[in-house]
Amino acid sequence: MDPLANFGSIGKPIRCDCPGIVEQINRCVSQVVGTARQRKEQVRMATLTFEVSDSLLTRARETAQALNRPLEEVLIGALAVGLPDVQDVPASVRGELLEMTFLNEELLWTIAKDEMASVEQKELQALLDMQQRPLVPQEEVRLQELRESYGKAMLRKARAFALLSLRSGQPLLTALEETE
Repeated sequence: MDPLANFGSIGKPIRCDCPGIVEQINRCVSQVVGTARQRKEQVRMATLTFEVSDSLLTRARETAQALNRPLEEVLIGALAVGLPDVQDVPASVRGELLEMTFLNEELLWTIAKDEMASVEQKELQALLDMQQRPLVPQEEVRLQELRESYGKAMLRKARAFALLSLRSGQPLLTALEETE
């Protein structure tokens, strides 16, 4: 199955009265489509046989039916979410993101709702505001530390929400509204 088949007009030329822009967009779309197809062709597949509980298989079948997708595709998608590619994630947070797969919902909600300490938020905002002038080296170092801390926290939150959504079968916002 073509991974881009469900995206409607992706890969089809765009028509408009502004040819210069349209040509650029069409070139970009062709590059994206070509890259996605190349990646698909480069993926090597393996066959696995393992046992799953009846309840898990039932949930997978119901999901496949609701999405009008093959059961195999749903299971592969669930594995991909459960075992994300973390190669481009900072090494200092990779293990933590992978371990989150095995946390219970209560701990995931704690992570999902966690916020940067108020003092750090104010410090980050103050340093960002000070960027109207050149920062002194210590300010630059501290700003970078706070940005990294914030970025890692956002990665954790995103992972927690993704896992909670996957487990509940509900969109992220619906799941969040139910816990408030």
